[in-house]
Amino acid sequence: MYYKITKNAIEYLSKADAKLGDFIKARGEVRRTMFPDAFECFVCAIAAQQIAGAAAAKIFARIKDEMGGKIGAQKMICLGEERLRACGLSATKAACILSVSADVAQGRLDFEKLARADEAELSKTLLKIRGVGGWTVEMMSIFAFGKNDVFSTKDFGVRKGFCKLHDIAEISEYKKLYSPFGTAASIYMW
Repeated sequence: MYYKITKNAIEYLSKADAKLGDFIKARGEVRRTMFPDAFECFVCAIAAQQIAGAAAAKIFARIKDEMGGKIGAQKMICLGEERLRACGLSATKAACILSVSADVAQGRLDFEKLARADEAELSKTLLKIRGVGGWTVEMMSIFAFGKNDVFSTKDFGVRKGFCKLHDIAEISEYKKLYSPFGTAASIYMW
């Protein structure tokens, strides 16, 4: 399953930012894989915080292997902190994942309900979780919930891609410019 960048998004972004438009034209279609399961996306996002993408992918693959290929809240609880740490997670990240696993398993956190929430409610709910910041909320919004207007100014890859087109000092100004197709802009920046 991939995030679908629409023709409308490409046309809008190309008009809003000529440099991005030229890049889109030269690059062509890009696809980013979505997570079919929000809990799995959450685990991946926590694992990926503040580390290189390749390292995060290895850690996430180890966790998935430990769980027999299918990540689930109850299985995560059974896995426990020690085995999560052995996969490469820090104690803080393991504790965050286990805390959310307990919340999901006991019905205190419902990712399906959260998928239908607006961006403000989604952020409010996720930011209450110890270990979750703005970047994690953005990654969940894009890759779990398919929100269309997330220009991830906190992501290193997006910032790096943006620098190839513009002065990084201007990035926050472009968030409004790219709206309502911020997610498509993020994907092209990656």
